[in-house]
Amino acid sequence: MAGLPQINRFQAGLVTQRNPLNSPYSIVGMNVVTHYDALIDGLNVEVSNFNTLIRRFGFTAFSTNSTTQKPDNIDVFLDLNGTYRTMLDTAGVLYWINGGTFTSVFSKTGTGVGRFTTVGNWMYYADQSDNKKWNGTNLWNWGIAPPIDAPTITFTALGADTYITTQKFDPTTELFTGTISIQVGIGTASVYTFTSQNLTAIAAALNLGTAGVPPPATPLVTASLVNFVILNPPSSQRSLQLVSNTAGLSGVLTILSTLSDVTDTTKSFAFFHGTFTALTASLIAPQVSYSWVYVYKNSITGHISTASPPVTLITQKIPGSVLLSGPGSTDPQVDQIELYRTQDGGSSYFLVGAIANTLPTWSTNDNSLDAPFGNAAFLNTLIIAPLAFANNPPQTGAIDPVYHTGRIFYHVSNTVYYCGGAEVTNGVPAECSPPANFFQFPGKIQKKMSTANGLLVFLDDDVYLITGLDISSYYAQLFARNLGIGNPNSVVYDGQTLYVYNTKRQLYSLTTSKTTEVGFAIGDLLRTNYDPATTTLTLHRGDSTDYALYVSNGVDRYVRYYPDGNSWSPRGTPAMSCGILKSITTAPGSTQLMLLPNTPTASVYQIFYRNTSLNSDNLVPYTASATVGSLVLGQAGQKPPQVEQVGTNARRVGSLFGLSLRTDNVAGSLNLSYSQWMFHRMRHHQQPCIPVVGT
Repeated sequence: MAGLPQINRFQAGLVTQRNPLNSPYSIVGMNVVTHYDALIDGLNVEVSNFNTLIRRFGFTAFSTNSTTQKPDNIDVFLDLNGTYRTMLDTAGVLYWINGGTFTSVFSKTGTGVGRFTTVGNWMYYADQSDNKKWNGTNLWNWGIAPPIDAPTITFTALGADTYITTQKFDPTTELFTGTISIQVGIGTASVYTFTSQNLTAIAAALNLGTAGVPPPATPLVTASLVNFVILNPPSSQRSLQLVSNTAGLSGVLTILSTLSDVTDTTKSFAFFHGTFTALTASLIAPQVSYSWVYVYKNSITGHISTASPPVTLITQKIPGSVLLSGPGSTDPQVDQIELYRTQDGGSSYFLVGAIANTLPTWSTNDNSLDAPFGNAAFLNTLIIAPLAFANNPPQTGAIDPVYHTGRIFYHVSNTVYYCGGAEVTNGVPAECSPPANFFQFPGKIQKKMSTANGLLVFLDDDVYLITGLDISSYYAQLFARNLGIGNPNSVVYDGQTLYVYNTKRQLYSLTTSKTTEVGFAIGDLLRTNYDPATTTLTLHRGDSTDYALYVSNGVDRYVRYYPDGNSWSPRGTPAMSCGILKSITTAPGSTQLMLLPNTPTASVYQIFYRNTSLNSDNLVPYTASATVGSLVLGQAGQKPPQVEQVGTNARRVGSLFGLSLRTDNVAGSLNLSYSQWMFHRMRHHQQPCIPVVGT
C-alpha cells in the first residue's frame, strides 16, 4: 500500500466546493493539513459525532393520525403550568397533536402559514387571515374590536329641584348655628337664621317658612329628615332634604348655607344638588357636563376594548336619572359591558361599573356620584377608560407574532407593529395594538427574531435591528446587508449563534465576535439544489451524540452540519419527501427533530420524527453510500505506485457495507465491488481488505 494514506477517523466531512483532483486542506499555523478523510459525494450517510461514517438515522411516524391538509409549521405551546402541546399548522386547519391524535383547534379562513407566541397561559396565533388566542380550552379572537357607536342617553328630571346634606346628623342632640338662604327661580331669597338648634327644629322652621327674611308668601321648600343608608345596628342619624315646592324649571333652587355643627365640630354641613332613591341610588345633575363611553370586556381574561365614541349631557338645573344604552358585542368572548363617565366638567373617563353583554342592545342607569358620599355609588377614579385606539386589536393581515422585551411584535407586509406593555393600565397588554406603534422597512419582511441584542427583522436582502426596552426607547437601524432570507424558516437562533441561509444561497453563522460562511464547503450543492424560497434550517439538540444543524431544501433532501466538528454530511433523502425540518421540545427533556413531508402519501400527510434507534424511513430501508477522495497516490512524473490492497476497519453493527474503487477518475461508475469476498473475511474476524491490481 505504498503511498496510500491512513484514514483513522472521518472528521472533515463532505467538501464538494473544491478541486476534485486533490484532497482538500487547511492551514494550521505554519502547517498544511491535508484532509484525506474528506468526502466528495454520498447519500444517506452521516459523519457521526464519533468521527465515523454511519448510515443516517431514519424517520418514524410521530402519530398514526394523518391529514389531507399540507402541513406548513409545527411548534410547541408551553404554558405556565408546564403543559406541552404540540401544535401543527396546515393549509386549512390548526391541530393540537394530543396523545397522537390530531385534534382540530379551528378551521382557518385563509391558507397562510400560521405562527404563534406564548404569553402566560395563552397562545397568540396569526396567519394573515385569523388572529386568535387559545389556552387549551377557550378559543377567542386575539383582542376585542371596539364599539363604533356612542351610547344613547335618556335623562329624566325630577318634578321639582332637590338638595340633600352630604352628611347625616342626630336630629335631636346635634345643634347648629348659622344661616340658610333659599331662592326659588328668579325670586327673592329668604334667609333663615338658627342659633344652637337641632335638625328637627330647622326642618320645622323651613316647612313653616315664616321665619325667613324677608318671609315668603308661602313655604319655599318641603324639608324632611331622610335615612338613605340602612345601618346595622340601626342608627337614628338623618340627612336634611329640601324639595322645591314649585315644580319644573321655575322652581329651581339656589341654596346657600353657613350652618355649622356646634356639637360635633368635625362634621361639615353642606348640600349636594340631588337626592337618593332606593336608599343608595342617586339622582344627579351636572353643573357643567358629563360624558359617557363604554367598552366591551372579557371578564375571564380581564381584557377590554378601546372605548366607544362619547355621548355628553350638558348642564341640568334639576336632578334626574340617566338611562344609557348601546349595541352589544357579537364577539363570543365578550360577556360584559363596562361603562365609564367623566366627573362634572372633566375629561378623563372613570369606571362606573359593569353589566352583562346582551344582544342586540344593553341598557343601564348611571346614578354614580363624582366622589364618595354615604353608601351611594361613585366613580372609580383608579380605573380609566382606554381612548384613542389604545386597546385596538392587532391589524388585519398580522403574521409571525414574536415575544420580545415584554410585548408582542408582529408584522403586516413591510411594517412591524408592537403591542402594549407596561404603559397599558386597563386591559391585557398582549392584546392591545395601537396603530401608531409601528416601524416601516424598505422591503418585504420575512421573519423577526428576538435576540439579546434586539429584535432582528429579516427582509429579502438586508437585516434590520430594533433596539430599546420600551415604547420610549425603541428605534430601528440597519444590522447587516446581503443577509436577507427567502422564507421565514431560513434562519435559526441557538444560544448566541445565528444561522442564516440568505437569498444569495450562502449559509452563514453569526456570533458576537465573527461571521463565518459555514456552508462554503458545500456551496456548489447549495447553489444548485437549495432554493432560498423553500430552504429551512433547524438546530437540533437531541443529546451530545445527536447535535447538528439540518438544512432541508423543502422538497426531497437535507444536509447535516456538525458545528463543533465543522463538518457536513452527504445529503439525506427521506422516503416520505423532505419539507420542513424543525426541532421542538415535546416533553420535559425530550427534544425531537420533526419532519413535515412536502408531498402526500396515498393523498394524506403524516408527521415524522428522527428516530436514532432505526436506520429506515418508517420501516422502509434505503440505500446509503459515501465517496472518499480524491486520494493522490503519486505526483506527475513519478513512477506509478502499485496498490496491492485496501483495508478497512468497521464496527460489527448493522448490515455489512460494500467497498468499491473508482480509479483514474473523479466521476463515473465504481468498480471492483467485493461484498461477498469481504463478508467471508469479516465472518472469520479478519481485517476486511480488497485486492487491487492497477495504479
